Amino acid sequence: MIRGGAEDVPHVYQVGYRISFPVFFGFGHGTGRGQGAYLQSISDGSVIVRWRTDMATDSVVRYGPDSATLISVESVSGTRTEHTVQVSGLSPLTEYFYSVGDSVGPMAGGVSFHFNTAPTPGTATRGNLGTTH
Repeated sequence: MIRGGAEDVPHVYQVGYRISFPVFFGFGHGTGRGQGAYLQSISDGSVIVRWRTDMATDSVVRYGPDSATLISVESVSGTRTEHTVQVSGLSPLTEYFYSVGDSVGPMAGGVSFHFNTAPTPGTATRGNLGTTH
């Protein structure tokens, strides 16, 4: 369980340009209870995904065009409890769904686990400024 967390459901927050990220409480498939996941450094072609597990596992992010089609994988070998995976080669202004887990399988994912990549620098787009909770 997340330290200090009293709930057992995902929450989705939107920040800035349609960047959505869930904060999880108590996810896991049995090999390492999860302790939160979040996105960092979202650009036009990459994102960093971070999460924690109680037990040391390898790190796997599965992603794709919808929550049922996570056809691409980025992984980091070796076991750890603090997971950091950089997902690269993404298209600008594109919505991606993802799950976090290990080589055994996903620990968390679904329709609320998504983000949009940023536009290519220098291109004009319509955006949403501010934070929505």
